[in-house]
Amino acid sequence: MPIKRNNLNALYSAMDNLNIGKKDNKQKSYEIEGLFKPKMGADGKFTVVLRFLPAHPDEEIPWVENRSHMFQLSNGAWFGCDCAKKWNEPCPICDYNAKIWNKYGRTDEARSRVKDKWKPKFYSNVYIVKNPNAPETEGRVYRLEYGRAIMKMIQDAMADKDDAELGVIPGINPFSWWGPNDKAVLAGEDKAGANFVWEGVKGSNGPNYSSSHFSNPRRMCKLGQDGKLVEMTDAELDVVESQLFTLKDIEKQKDQLRSYEDILKFYKTKSGEDLFAEFEDGTDYTATVNTGKTVEADDDDMFEAAPRKTAEVPMEKEVPTEPLFEPEFEATKPTTSSVEAAEDEEDFFARLANG
Repeated sequence: MPIKRNNLNALYSAMDNLNIGKKDNKQKSYEIEGLFKPKMGADGKFTVVLRFLPAHPDEEIPWVENRSHMFQLSNGAWFGCDCAKKWNEPCPICDYNAKIWNKYGRTDEARSRVKDKWKPKFYSNVYIVKNPNAPETEGRVYRLEYGRAIMKMIQDAMADKDDAELGVIPGINPFSWWGPNDKAVLAGEDKAGANFVWEGVKGSNGPNYSSSHFSNPRRMCKLGQDGKLVEMTDAELDVVESQLFTLKDIEKQKDQLRSYEDILKFYKTKSGEDLFAEFEDGTDYTATVNTGKTVEADDDDMFEAAPRKTAEVPMEKEVPTEPLFEPEFEATKPTTSSVEAAEDEEDFFARLANG
């Protein structure tokens, strides 16, 4: 049967820590092996039943996170860089935004000047239980890329909930394949898992996932020949475990990041302007100026309180390093190609520009 390697303390610790290189001429690969992408139906919808899976035997946490900034400049070009705030290191884009909020306060002027805050991309192993729009993907293990919205659903599912009638309803472990009656759960070594129903509805700014949800806790299951869900045996779980992908190979590492100074240079190259030019008047804009509170470089409050509409992705030569929303792609089968992290945004822009 599958290895009992779920470290719940490590899992919850990693969840608590979440905040919802040199250029060369070597050819880089931007493909991610085994990446699942949902297929939108003719009705503009998709529904995929999937199971988030435990970590690979060589890894402890069942997800990895990459953070990046990506926005359009005033000259129409797109700028992208990784955000060092993931490692509690200074990030010039975050620093710029903090200075803007502290200089202009919670005003339309500030909202028009700040750059888009960092965006996370999470990656996990998933098992596709049911996928009517692409049945060939059913019963297979993939890597799934997802953003803040789905990670928030995972966090909420893990939390215990108070109910006026039932008392405390314990949270689940979304990355477990055990059900409420399995030994590992009954012994307190793990919490029960549940299937995730991923629902997407096409909208003007991309799919809306607000109807997605976790089902009731149950042992990991598969789709039977009669179309009904059947709980897997230990032997079948062993097979699924043998198909897990490692995730560290797609996580951007700290030593791969551009330095603070290099990001400033890259920004000037792309925009023709110095990022901090307007703050060179001697005023300390790291402290409160025209707002009621001091905004730190990683403070999300201003962004959450005053969301800004992002520009549409242009169908031009130059496009951002990642879409402004998660688009509806065809589901793809796992490949055997190697995975290499993208180290230089300029190379990526050039690759997209050249088709």
